Formats: sequence, C-alpha cells, structure tokens
Amino acid sequence: MKQPKIINLTPHVLRILLEDMHMVELESEGEVRCVFRPIRVETFNIGKLEIPIYKIKYSEIFNLELIRENSNDLYVVSRHTAIAIKELFGDNRYRNVVFPNETAKSRKTGKVSFCESLARA
Repeated sequence: MKQPKIINLTPHVLRILLEDMHMVELESEGEVRCVFRPIRVETFNIGKLEIPIYKIKYSEIFNLELIRENSNDLYVVSRHTAIAIKELFGDNRYRNVVFPNETAKSRKTGKVSFCESLARA
C-alpha cells in the first residue's frame, strides 16, 4: 500500500512546526483557489456605532481536479478554500482537505510563517 502524504495546494511553502520542534517544509504542488465575496446581511448597533455584519458567499473553486476524493493523502488549501469546498460539496466529499491551523505570523511582513497543526472545515 502506498504511503499517504501531505500535498500542499497553497501558493507558498507550507511550514509545519511539530511538537518536537522539528519543522517540516512542503513546497507548493499546485494551487486550488476559490471565489468568495462578502455580502452585508445586517448591522449591529451599539449606541451611535454601526458595525456591519457580513456573510461570506462562496461560488467557484479553481483547480479542484488536483484533489483526489478517495485518496489517503491530505490536501492542504487555504481556510477559505476548505470552507468553500465543504459548503459547495457537503461533509462527505473531500474529507481529505485541510487547512493550516494555529498559525504564527512574521512581525516584519505580517505573513504566515508556519503553522502548528492542520484542521478540517
């Protein structure tokens, strides 16, 4: 039986910091992306403050064919893309899709430097 692997389908190197402080780096093997847009659904009022509340509407997913549904491999995509896949296809399809969780950002760039785990939508 083939050894399962983690396939990085984000546009950047994925770094996972393991509990033993070992860093695993996975190069991008393609990119699965989604289209989403915020839709204002209500306004929350506190005195004179008006705070808009949005629902995120997901529509298209690009390069979904890079993910094999019944594979033992894990496919890492962005959080938005993982949520879009779940919303558009339900809980039972694409169970092998995960996103970076427990992320740490660089103070210099503000970009995610690494994550400590993976999560399902």
